[in-house]
Amino acid sequence: MPKIIPVLLFIGIAFSLAFSPVNSGNNAVAAATPTPTPVVSEDLPDGLELWCLPEGVPFLKDPSEVEKSTLAVDIEYTDSFVLKGPYSGCFVQLPTDAQYEDAKIAIYDQSNSAAWYTRNLVKNNDGLIAALTHSYIVNPPIWKAHYRLEIQGADGAILFSTPMFYQRKWQAERCWNGNMPNPTTLRCPLQQDLHPWDAGYGKPLPTLRPTNN
Repeated sequence: MPKIIPVLLFIGIAFSLAFSPVNSGNNAVAAATPTPTPVVSEDLPDGLELWCLPEGVPFLKDPSEVEKSTLAVDIEYTDSFVLKGPYSGCFVQLPTDAQYEDAKIAIYDQSNSAAWYTRNLVKNNDGLIAALTHSYIVNPPIWKAHYRLEIQGADGAILFSTPMFYQRKWQAERCWNGNMPNPTTLRCPLQQDLHPWDAGYGKPLPTLRPTNN
């Protein structure tokens, strides 16, 4: 009987070692090299302009033929750009400069993933221009959005990086449950959309009115 105990003890130790987690060299390298955070520049490059056209105002589809009109809305820069749409289109205008030759505009979200929207800079009568016409920039189906705008050189170098926010120029009243209505339909959830365990179940739905900010 005493001989059985050491044998069982040995088997237990071997089993424990076989199924214990082991740190591999690859894991150690991954932990030592975190994803770098892009540096945000606080200084707006000389000559850079971001301007948009109000919703419903047409513009030329070819950016090289676009010129800033009297209807343009200048997007002011104070450590970030804030778009208060909806717009029909927005444009980044830069002076003709060697560092911007073959450069592009890249838009990122907050997930640190790859840019979800890129536009090349092309020549127009005022220098270099890029058209930002994606619906999630000019008129997204959400009330607010947080982005990052970058100017990237032909070699991939970041020439300028800044936060860019979108918020509708008017805000609707909140629904009876404290949430914002659907930004496209302006519809609040109705009682039949709720379950008994949802907040506000069985409460009346007030009239929704847009309110200007």
